[in-house]
Amino acid sequence: MRQLIVIFFMFSLTSIQVSGKGEIEPIQMIANSSEDSLLTYARSEFTNDTLRINAFISYINDLKQTSSSINVDEKRKEMIAKTFHFASNNNLMNYFLRRVEEEGISERNKYKFNNAIFWHSTQLFYADSLQRISDKILALNNLGLLYRRMDKYQIAIESYQEALRLADSTGNIKGYVYASNGLGNIYLALNNFSEAMQNFRECLRIEQLNNNMIGVAINLNNVGHVYKHLNDIDRALEYFMLSLEINREIGSKRGLAICYTDIGDIFLEKKEPEKALNYYLLSYQLNESIEDFYYLAINNFKLAKIYSQKNSDLTALPYVKEAIRLSELTLNRSNLADAYKLMYQIRKRLGNTKDAIQYLELSSSLNDSILNENTQRIIFQMQAVFNREKAQNQIEILKNENQIADLRFKRQKIYNLVIISGFIILVVGIVVLFLVLQFRSNANKLLREKNQEIEQAKNKLAEYAEKLLLAKQDAEQSNRLKSQFLANMSHEIRTPMNSVIGFSDILSKMIHNPQQLGYLESIRTSGQSLLVLINDILDLSKIESGKQVIEFHSMDLRALVFELKRVFVLQSSQKMIDFEIDIEDSLPEIIHSSEISMRQIMFNLIGNAIKFTSKGKIYISIKALPIDEDHCDILLEVQDTGIGMAQEDMEHIFDAFYQSDIGKVRYAGTGLGLTITKRLVEALNGEISVESSVNEGTKFSVIFRTVKFHQQRTRLRIMTGKTNHLVTLSEIGLISNSTPLQVLMGRTLTELSIKCDVYETVDLYNEFIGGKAYYCVLWDSNMINSIDLTLSQKQEVKSESKQILLIHHKSESTLKTQNYFDFVVELPDEMIRLQQIIFENVIEDSGSIQLDYESKVRSADYIEKYDELIMYFEKAEKSSFIQDTSLFATVLNQFAIQNHNAALKDLGIKLTDYIDAFDVEKISECLKTFRHYLKQVDAKS
Repeated sequence: MRQLIVIFFMFSLTSIQVSGKGEIEPIQMIANSSEDSLLTYARSEFTNDTLRINAFISYINDLKQTSSSINVDEKRKEMIAKTFHFASNNNLMNYFLRRVEEEGISERNKYKFNNAIFWHSTQLFYADSLQRISDKILALNNLGLLYRRMDKYQIAIESYQEALRLADSTGNIKGYVYASNGLGNIYLALNNFSEAMQNFRECLRIEQLNNNMIGVAINLNNVGHVYKHLNDIDRALEYFMLSLEINREIGSKRGLAICYTDIGDIFLEKKEPEKALNYYLLSYQLNESIEDFYYLAINNFKLAKIYSQKNSDLTALPYVKEAIRLSELTLNRSNLADAYKLMYQIRKRLGNTKDAIQYLELSSSLNDSILNENTQRIIFQMQAVFNREKAQNQIEILKNENQIADLRFKRQKIYNLVIISGFIILVVGIVVLFLVLQFRSNANKLLREKNQEIEQAKNKLAEYAEKLLLAKQDAEQSNRLKSQFLANMSHEIRTPMNSVIGFSDILSKMIHNPQQLGYLESIRTSGQSLLVLINDILDLSKIESGKQVIEFHSMDLRALVFELKRVFVLQSSQKMIDFEIDIEDSLPEIIHSSEISMRQIMFNLIGNAIKFTSKGKIYISIKALPIDEDHCDILLEVQDTGIGMAQEDMEHIFDAFYQSDIGKVRYAGTGLGLTITKRLVEALNGEISVESSVNEGTKFSVIFRTVKFHQQRTRLRIMTGKTNHLVTLSEIGLISNSTPLQVLMGRTLTELSIKCDVYETVDLYNEFIGGKAYYCVLWDSNMINSIDLTLSQKQEVKSESKQILLIHHKSESTLKTQNYFDFVVELPDEMIRLQQIIFENVIEDSGSIQLDYESKVRSADYIEKYDELIMYFEKAEKSSFIQDTSLFATVLNQFAIQNHNAALKDLGIKLTDYIDAFDVEKISECLKTFRHYLKQVDAKS
């Protein structure tokens, strides 16, 4: 590394060309004297040390114009050393290095590349002597840029690679990106497009992570140049447009000017000169405003070229003249050669043959020089490829030699191991044979003794096993007798206990003495507590004795949860506790389980949560974990912010009659609720667990495994005598034993997403309905005789339920009774009217049911939104601006959410993510996916 620094420093000194003479300022004359006199003069003339350093550096930079009698290179080195010592003595090394770098950048911007190399080599030399890694990285990157612009690629690559190594080892992200970008530009110039693309994309990724929008814009433009060289001009245009948008957002005039020029080049290749001309003019205006003469030279040439192609030579002439002047100023020889050639063509067409020949000679001479440099570039490229392949071949040869050496070593090692192993095996074999012969007799003797002991132990074990079996049978018999005794006693006690509670209620209405009423209330409260204990013992005994039968049937878990919320909401509101329920949309509407057992499980868990919580909230969460098309796991969580439990309590919380020390003083209970809950959960193929912390709360988690659910179920539920009377009623009841009518109503109600209970006899309906009511009750006219017997009963619920008579064919009996109904509908002619009646009396009354029927009413709005979505898509597909694609993604997300389209919602989320990451390829894939979706929709329609 230090050799490279010395080479840079010496090369910079020898590359300075001295020309001209000038007046020698006082400080220049002092420079010929000692360091002390120089410092004395600086201190007397300037009041600030930084001003003195500025004066030294200005003098050094102007030295080539004022010195003719002495060697300029040696004089510059001497003055730099004096300035360095002055800065070091005054703790101004940071300022010294910064000023040296600024001077180099200033010279580079003036296109005085040799002078710039001197200053950046000086920066590198002193940064290395001071061991300032970050300044070394800056100097190396500046030198790499200079040598790249001078087409000295070998030195440029060495500079960038050293900067890359230092930046990577010290985590200097800015220096790493700068060096990697510079290497990418060199690879691009050498037509190594794969390496260039890799470097530019890596820089783009890092700049995006660091939110450096200038760097993002630069590297998007660089990627576009790679695609342009690969003749993929459409992809190149996409990246130029993205870079243009970012430069516009950050207000970078230089970046905008470069992008306008690049986009103009694309349209020129597409044979669209008018568009190219517009972009060149935009670039011209911006470069003129920022006085960027290098790109102004390019702009003038491109404008002159277009006007010349349009046969407007007089319009093109001033542009090509300006292009020649600025190209000479900025040392842009490639652009200068093109401008000479264009001037030759224009002069020739205008009839000025003499000038034309002169410009042709200039163009040829310059092209020869450029050709020589291009030849050197190609030779360097070929040499680089040769060196790389040679290095790879040498690596392969070394690998092969190492492998051969390893194989020889392994073979010799194996040979030695075989000999040693054979000897060891022989010795071990002899020893083992001796030991075997010696111990065989002892083993036989010991075996006989052990056989005798085993026989004795076997006899004792058989005796113990027989006693253990008898003890187990006695214990099981005792447990069964205990459970049976508890069950019988619970039955025997529950009957008189109900009488005690009942007569207490009767006496409380007959007695008005406050003291006696207090006694009766104590009797009733104690009786109810004892009855709860008896019921728990009876349930537990049934479970343990195996007499409790779990019946599985279709049930609505959502409805059950909200029913239990209505039960407990009063208790929670009295204690000022929030009651929250979170049910995922993915939970199946109908599952196959035991509603009775599920109700008791949730009742116990929610009841305990409210009991042991004095402030905070109760939170219930239910979600489905899919397994296949017909089965899922269901996770139920009940969480509270109550008193919590200690770790030792959680180990016994599901044991019968166990109560926590924290809660048993303040909260009464039997200690059987969680025991029964655990047994019921296991009976439903589930598992229950608990998490708790003292004074922070408790969470019970129940997971029911492999629960069957109905994907597309009928909305009808057939009610039978075996159906438990505690099930939640549906929205509509149907009294009919006609299969065709049941099928017809099933299709209609499924379309409306409304559930319906079917009673095949009127008696069964009367048995279930009790004091409860449906939104609507549908009566089959074929059951008119049964209806006559229940008209008086119907009147009791008429105020709550809408009664609808369904007539297949009119008869005398139906005409007599139709006045008793709220609505009379003739099927199938009035099916639409029936749907409207149900919609008005069920959907609007319930308020919480969203139906396909309502969405059909809004079909016109759907079509309008769909057409709007297509409009935004087509605009995004044709446009090159990222805003149009972003707007389409927003509209797509809104449309998917409003219409519950999961596939489009997923596509919209992906498209939004790709837009944020500027991933053009992925954005294009998303647009193609949506186009394929539209084709599928058109095919179905």
